[in-house]
Amino acid sequence: MGEYCIYKLPDPLRKLNEEAHNPQVISIGPFHYGNKKLKIMEKHKASYLEAFIKRAKINICKEDLEHAVKGFEKSVRHCYAETIDHLNSDDFVTMILTDASFIIELFIRNMFGHWSSDDKIKLKPWLAARMQLDFILLENQLHFFIIDKLFDLAFPSGSGLPSFVELTFEYFSSYNRQKMSPCPKSEIFHFADLLRKFYLPPCLPYREPKIIEHMYTATQLVEVGLKFEADRSSNCLLALDYKKGVLKISRFILEDDIELYVRNILALEQCHYPNQEYVTDYFILLDFLLNGGEKDLGLLRQQGILVIGFGNKYITNFINNLGTGMINSTMNSKYYDICIKLRKFYEEPGWLEYIHA
Repeated sequence: MGEYCIYKLPDPLRKLNEEAHNPQVISIGPFHYGNKKLKIMEKHKASYLEAFIKRAKINICKEDLEHAVKGFEKSVRHCYAETIDHLNSDDFVTMILTDASFIIELFIRNMFGHWSSDDKIKLKPWLAARMQLDFILLENQLHFFIIDKLFDLAFPSGSGLPSFVELTFEYFSSYNRQKMSPCPKSEIFHFADLLRKFYLPPCLPYREPKIIEHMYTATQLVEVGLKFEADRSSNCLLALDYKKGVLKISRFILEDDIELYVRNILALEQCHYPNQEYVTDYFILLDFLLNGGEKDLGLLRQQGILVIGFGNKYITNFINNLGTGMINSTMNSKYYDICIKLRKFYEEPGWLEYIHA
């Protein structure tokens, strides 16, 4: 709280793939508020607000909740990197309350299976799956603190429910490959930020004040004797390890929605985490390795590093275009060291005989 953390994407990033940044079934927050294409979910949101008030463990009404949100309006507005001048105070407060209560009620129903007959009609599996994706779009966010404040107001300590952080971790559990335990709520800006945390390694290496401008492709490296192995000992996507002519890379499953959440994480790093672009580092390195196209992709696939459920050409184009519009002035020290060693491996035959890689 107290700093910008929710952004509208700069045009150069947005134009690379508009669909990866626009919500398809539900708007959250002010940036896509009023979009006629998303109007169908507004009635469902309103019904969830009523259900949330009924579920509360204290006697509250809608006016009480609006008053609570009003007290944080200035702080909530300040979370957005653009001025929200298309919503007056009353409309802004109503929007925040409606969206936050919808999310809380949805997460409770998700954890305990408290689905209504209306849910079964309206929340078809495809829509529920797409809604989860809409929740991780950078432009489609509420700050975590305001949702948590409303949750704590309605469900004081000792009410018998898990914390809102625990509900959130359960809802996004499919992205939590490392099985991270719920972190302190103060460490989460919003759901897109949480998704980035799921990717990060437990210990972050320091940043080198330089970048890698050239590296050899996977096929070129194999031609001079490098071996690739799938690292099955780590669930961290960013895990890379190089030792004595072997590059171990964590197994990466490329689902249909991979471009959507990767682009939003990279956009968040570009906008909010200068000199902390750890996920961006990974995809820059992967871009280098796959720069030769389908041959490189096939090689990493054969080694069990990349598991692909759709066309090879789409994947290589997606990876190779990720760096477009990205600005990266540093690289984490571990990746930088690996890149330097791989270049020496290719350019200086016999180099490994004299050092311990």
